[in-house]
Amino acid sequence: MAAVVSCNPTGPAVLRVHVLVDPGVAATCVVLQVNGGPGGEQRQVRGAGAVERDFVVERGTLDEHIQLKAGAGVGTACADPLVFSVFSQEVDGAFSASATDPVALHLTPPTPAADRDGDGFASTANGGADCDDADPSVHPGAKEVCLEGIDADCDGLVGCADPDCAAAPCAPAAAKLAFASGAQSLEAGQCSAPVIVRAVTSTGAVAGVPRELPLTLQLTPTSSLGFFVDAACTVPMDEAHLGPGTQPAQFHVQALTGGSDALQVSADGFASSITQSFAVKPMVMKGSCPFPLYETQVSCPTPLTFDPAHALLVFQATNADNTPSNTNIACSIASGRDVTCSRDQYAVASNITWQVLRRAGLTVQHLQPSPGNYTSTVALPTAVASTASTFLLTSTWTSGSTQGDNDFRFAQLTSPTTVAVSISGGGGGGTSIQVVEWPGSSVTRGITQPMYLDVDTLDVTGLPPVDLARSFLTYGWRTLEGGPAVCNRSLRGELTSPTSIRFHRGDGNPACANAPVDAIGWERVQLPTGVRVQSLQMALAPTFYTGTALIAPADPTRSLLFAGGQFTDGQAAGEGSYNLDDVLGEMHGAFTFDDRSHVRVTRAQAIGSARWNVFAVEVPP
Repeated sequence: MAAVVSCNPTGPAVLRVHVLVDPGVAATCVVLQVNGGPGGEQRQVRGAGAVERDFVVERGTLDEHIQLKAGAGVGTACADPLVFSVFSQEVDGAFSASATDPVALHLTPPTPAADRDGDGFASTANGGADCDDADPSVHPGAKEVCLEGIDADCDGLVGCADPDCAAAPCAPAAAKLAFASGAQSLEAGQCSAPVIVRAVTSTGAVAGVPRELPLTLQLTPTSSLGFFVDAACTVPMDEAHLGPGTQPAQFHVQALTGGSDALQVSADGFASSITQSFAVKPMVMKGSCPFPLYETQVSCPTPLTFDPAHALLVFQATNADNTPSNTNIACSIASGRDVTCSRDQYAVASNITWQVLRRAGLTVQHLQPSPGNYTSTVALPTAVASTASTFLLTSTWTSGSTQGDNDFRFAQLTSPTTVAVSISGGGGGGTSIQVVEWPGSSVTRGITQPMYLDVDTLDVTGLPPVDLARSFLTYGWRTLEGGPAVCNRSLRGELTSPTSIRFHRGDGNPACANAPVDAIGWERVQLPTGVRVQSLQMALAPTFYTGTALIAPADPTRSLLFAGGQFTDGQAAGEGSYNLDDVLGEMHGAFTFDDRSHVRVTRAQAIGSARWNVFAVEVPP
């Protein structure tokens, strides 16, 4: 049964339709779509040309009420295949004897939002057929660009795969993905050179894809890299796309964690994925090395050379000896290629656990003065820019047979150009001082009153508030005491609130409060926004040499672990209950990551109990 007749009958058996076509509508054929009838009957009638049209629809088996929509078809006149540049709104029609006026349909050019390139075709995202709405030369019916591998006519075929290019020079068909950029070695936090992905032939020649093709990016380990649009890695990338045509996908990555990272790229239509590796140098290097018997100096090699002016060291030295000459150790990274540690004598072996943070924003001066008696002033080679954002990391080697008045000491920054080293008794030995300027930090410092006889805690209150989630505490102390109960001069400090500090000794043993500590010099450091600090208390019962604590997951390649107590053996000191001999190895711990969520403490002697406040400092990329 015909749907359109040449005459103009009237009555309920026919329905007249008038289609108005605006200038600017891309069409070689006006198509009327009729919907309605048993089983959802559909009809389509056509009229050649981009001109207004009158159609007459015979009812036949159609329902009384039908739906009508006009489309602007593009092709060779009205011959199949047709693609549509735009559709009218769908309207209702009815076969009625009283209906005298035709049903009006209106074809207008796509809206600017639906046709961003103004070529007359709505984008596929807006129900149209324009496969690249950013290029006005690409749309259905356009001449194929055979040599560039661009799907100009939006038929889903490019280059030599398109029959339109059979008699023309053409780009070969894409067979696989390939990186046009090589493997890269990056510093943690560094933005990469461009990462470039192309479609290529089976022999590796550049090929095209019909339209913009999303890429799937997978990382191993997960979340090890960040993806960015720009070379400074400031504009995050939502999605990488290949094409259209031979256009590559190009983006940058920022290394978030140290180690070996793998980027896997895949796309629909390609059978296999491709992988590129990134070797990322850790921001925090870690290691341990023995301090052998019969040696007074040892060098622990670092896996990377570094600029000591932009690097800091935290370390812990541990052994079970009771003589300062053998056990008291100072370390430095002034060479830029290793951790160098020194002591006075060599009768026992020790172990060095070290961590080196490399960061371009740090400015670090490395000093190794030999303090005299009581208080000595050390001149800095270069004045610090701000004492309010500068803190000290210290360690000391000394001589002698008893941990006494010349072994315990602390250093304080007293001006932009001077550091004071404070000792209760005789001097000697050597002190390693790192003067660390960390822009954006806020440092509060002070010296306490004595921790008196029979007192096992000392509070510092009324301080300016800090954010504990990015703050840590370091401290040292001085004393005239030199007896065997070393627990009376081994201290644990903690940040008890944003405005207070508490120092402890003895770990519950009252016999450890049998002598005064003359003074404690402390620094409370609030690091810049973006740095995360976790404070955890770690304890070992008698006979236990090692134990672990749970923390929120942290990246070991960007994190430091240390206790706040520092005078000798680095940032190792806590409190303990052992009171029979001056073995610092009871209360000095070494701190390492078992994994991202577990921190381990290890000590060299375990007769009494011990307790530390440990800081896990995670630095952002």
